[in-house]
Amino acid sequence: MSDNHLLILVDGSSYLFRAFHGLPKLTSRNGEPTGAIKGVISMIQKLYDEYQPSHIGIVFDAPGKTFRHEMYEAYKSHRPPIDEDLRCQIKPLLSLIESMGYPLIQITGVEADDVIGTLAKQAVESNMQVLISTGDKDLAQLIDGNTRLIDTMKMKITDYQNVAERFKVDALRADQVVDFLALVGDSADNIPGIPKVGPKTAAKWLSEYHDIAGVIANQDRITGKIGENLRQHIDQLALSKSLTQIKLDVPLPDVDIEKLSMNAIDTEAFSALCKRFDLTQLLTKVLGSEANNQYIDNSGDTDAKPIETHYELVTTQAAFQALSNTLMQSLRFTFEVLSTSTAITETELIGVSFSTELGKAYYLPLRKPLAPDTQDTNTQDTEGNTTKIPSDNPPALDILPLVDVLPTLKAIFGNAAQKLTFDSKMARHTLARYGISIENLTDDIMIAGYVFNSTANKHLLADAVEKHLQYKLTDSETLLGKGVKAVLLSHIDLDKARLYTCERVDFINRLANYLLMRVNAMPGLNRVYHDIEMPFIQALQRTEANGILIDTALLSQQSQAMQIKIDALEKRAYELADETFNINSPKQLQQILFDKLGLPVVKKTPKGQPSTDESVLHELAKNHELPQIILENRGLTKLKTTYTDKLPEVIQPATGRIHTTYHQAVTSTGRLSSAEPNLQNIPIRSAEGRKIRQAFIAPPGYCIMASDYSQIELRIMAHLSQDSRLLAAFSQNKDIHTQTAAEIFELPEDEVSADERRKAKAINFGLIYGMSAFGLAKQIDVSRSEAGQYIENYFDKYPGVKTYMTQIADFAQQLGYVETIFGRRLYIPDITSKNVIRRNAAERLSINAPMQGSAADIIKIAMTQVHQQIADNKGIRLIMQVHDELVFEVEESQIDAAKSLITQTMENAVALSVPLVVDTGLGANWDEAH
Repeated sequence: MSDNHLLILVDGSSYLFRAFHGLPKLTSRNGEPTGAIKGVISMIQKLYDEYQPSHIGIVFDAPGKTFRHEMYEAYKSHRPPIDEDLRCQIKPLLSLIESMGYPLIQITGVEADDVIGTLAKQAVESNMQVLISTGDKDLAQLIDGNTRLIDTMKMKITDYQNVAERFKVDALRADQVVDFLALVGDSADNIPGIPKVGPKTAAKWLSEYHDIAGVIANQDRITGKIGENLRQHIDQLALSKSLTQIKLDVPLPDVDIEKLSMNAIDTEAFSALCKRFDLTQLLTKVLGSEANNQYIDNSGDTDAKPIETHYELVTTQAAFQALSNTLMQSLRFTFEVLSTSTAITETELIGVSFSTELGKAYYLPLRKPLAPDTQDTNTQDTEGNTTKIPSDNPPALDILPLVDVLPTLKAIFGNAAQKLTFDSKMARHTLARYGISIENLTDDIMIAGYVFNSTANKHLLADAVEKHLQYKLTDSETLLGKGVKAVLLSHIDLDKARLYTCERVDFINRLANYLLMRVNAMPGLNRVYHDIEMPFIQALQRTEANGILIDTALLSQQSQAMQIKIDALEKRAYELADETFNINSPKQLQQILFDKLGLPVVKKTPKGQPSTDESVLHELAKNHELPQIILENRGLTKLKTTYTDKLPEVIQPATGRIHTTYHQAVTSTGRLSSAEPNLQNIPIRSAEGRKIRQAFIAPPGYCIMASDYSQIELRIMAHLSQDSRLLAAFSQNKDIHTQTAAEIFELPEDEVSADERRKAKAINFGLIYGMSAFGLAKQIDVSRSEAGQYIENYFDKYPGVKTYMTQIADFAQQLGYVETIFGRRLYIPDITSKNVIRRNAAERLSINAPMQGSAADIIKIAMTQVHQQIADNKGIRLIMQVHDELVFEVEESQIDAAKSLITQTMENAVALSVPLVVDTGLGANWDEAH
């Protein structure tokens, strides 16, 4: 059962020792020990197969001492040397884990527990569930409402309800585990503790006195020999606690939770290790007959033979002249731009690779070597991995000066040849910094892959090549290294750079053959790709480059005001609870709300514990102030950390503006996502969210114009369902919510109250998301039977909607996907699931996806057309796209003309059975304009 918000963290070091000491001692045919390797891999595979998490990390202790050894010299000092039969299995085990695609993490100076604790904290703050797989009960201190432990050998879960059971004591909370361990000590790690204090005594003290501070304060009340021991050794409790407490703030510069997902299998390395250690079953299970890594043209020719390769390095004027002649005479060529960063105002060229036919490619390096005194530089490879180059003693590179080749490059990219690449938006940004414009760019293979199947996990070149062509490209980390030892592509051996870059551009060419043939063969996908997505790239690139002006002084004021309010809310929460507690701890909140205040349990977690999620807090807030205070505090804290504090930090010095990155190939529905910063989720309904929008300002002489499609998904529902009443309502420009209220409640339209209109609005929007009677009842605060009657009344009045919903769900069940108005395919993997909950969710998705996807298509078409209309007008700049809204900077002298042009273009972008309506607002900032 897959969980899209589950991070599994595997304590690899715990696995390793348990597998070695607890499982049979096996050897390969060559006599090498294999028991630990087989045991660890088996446990990881079992765990992954059982939970199918969205994110996973395998964490091992790094070699060498940690900060705890500096704190206490005797820490783990009496442990015997590691068994040689175990030692010799560690390195191949780590290689095997990496070759299988599992993210492997080792951080020097700390223990695996500290890395796990830090990642778990980050994940919980990102609203993820965390499952820590370990045999080490010390990690129980990390348990809260979002974090659990699992012992994979026993498949036993430990959550905050059974912490005491895990330690075999009568009572113990997760937040007491550190104090418990400090009192008891640990002979295995040589942590002193208090002599003669065992688990039961420590748990009894903590039950009575809550924590170590309480034990110390009441030390004179503890009698007998045990009390004497406590008082005699009380000074070492602080050290014991420091040694047992897991760090939650370990610097992880090369580890990002979003990147903790399965990577592509390194087929060659994996196969070699499986053969070496006789892992035949694992090899067959994971690979089957895949990935033979031959250079095959996999475009569909069943008789295709391996292709010979000719990869050429271009470092002389003669070679460059020959290449330019070839490219100027070609009708079509493939290229890839290699740059130092994805920050569009800072990125610099490393080089360009070209391919004119399968198997033939050229690499033109353009990055000059760093001077010996140059500071370290961060760089980002073409797959988005950030690395750092040491500046000392860079090798000399024999390359052509950029100034010498730039005029010819401008001519090459400006000629009439058809051009294709992978991620053309970033290529346009980089080349534009050098005055190079890409003309006649016909294909972006990243976008072709996305259109072919938008639900694929990743749309990166290496993943696409392995998936479609069964070939594994050279790994960038293998070539360039990672972390502090990483180097720039321009600073490695030129021959290695040639092979790496030429292979990539060659396989862009091969992948193009595979994907374009399939996309072009399907009329719907052909239209989406050629008529919507490809023309849209330039509009998106221009919007990113325009950037947005921010009022940093206003944001600073808002941050200060928010902090004052956050502090006041926190203080009020403590007053209501009559104690201080961690507002962000689900476990502590559960104890306050349900155990102390006795509030009713609204719903339970899958494990049967009282839930404290946001929906529960909203329900409890109806009858008690504390849940409402918690909600307000969390909301303000999130706004402050995500926006008012963060936005000034991402202003680019070169422009004085923020430049969000729009991801065109991420969401399954075709909608854009944005990052660094994310502008899609700034709330509009809250006062604080609107205040943040006030900081998005126009420069002097300009105003902000926001043009937003009105009720676009309801209009799309009318078009798709062809329901006569819906069509008539929109065609007559009626208030659809008032009409729906009149129909459902059987009232004249002029007698519909504001509350009845609100309920009708909830029904209109709820049904297009497949909302059930139960969900509607909760939203509009009526009984389930009453909500069910409203839905029945709705379908009686709008039978076309009911018919559409039934037909689209049947369509999805038969074909496994649904389509937008324009032919974009949206796959619904769980539509035939045997799990009722997942299947019902898939049915709801099948109803909504065509509307959401069609809305995404429409805004892309409109944005492209608007961009083309204003491309040469410096007085109108498109600066944002947020869902169904386009935001502009407009010169004050052009306001009327711009409003007319943009409104007409957006309303006439596509022809539906009902009119599209655009609401346009103006103001000095985004809030005023919305």
